[in-house]
Amino acid sequence: MRCPRCYSLNVRRSRRRLWERAVCFLLPTLPYRCRSCQGRFWRRSGGLLNLPRLGVLALATVLTIFVAIRTLGLLRPDSQSADPASRPIEKPAAPKVVSPSPEPQPAQLSVLGPGTSAETAVGQPPDDLPPPAAKLPDEADSLAPVMPEPTVPEPTIAEAPKAARVAASD
Repeated sequence: MRCPRCYSLNVRRSRRRLWERAVCFLLPTLPYRCRSCQGRFWRRSGGLLNLPRLGVLALATVLTIFVAIRTLGLLRPDSQSADPASRPIEKPAAPKVVSPSPEPQPAQLSVLGPGTSAETAVGQPPDDLPPPAAKLPDEADSLAPVMPEPTVPEPTIAEAPKAARVAASD
């Protein structure tokens, strides 16, 4: 190997500086220094030194592409662009039925606060409140009658497990 400045054959390998170690890990080059002119230059290295670098480069490239695709959302379809048949059906919430009790419970009295009468708590609106707004037709349609949940009959003695029958007979 010859020096590119003075063409001397008196050349030796040089050390990499700290920043060169970090940057040049992926580059297949090695630093050399001429002993005659003290010039520093880089030459390509060959052989098995390139295989680990190529593996690291390939892995880094694949990971970068995967992260970019995942970030852009190209791997999974957008929920708005998917067909409606694949979306789950939302069940309407069952309306809460509150039966007014003749007397307020102690918990209700503590929530009411001072200055509120028990008659107001029972279900009669106070006089200073405006009347409730009329229901819109859309709201009335959404409150369709709800079917009661089916009850499961309890097993008879003949259907009960043997251990339960023995315990019941004792």
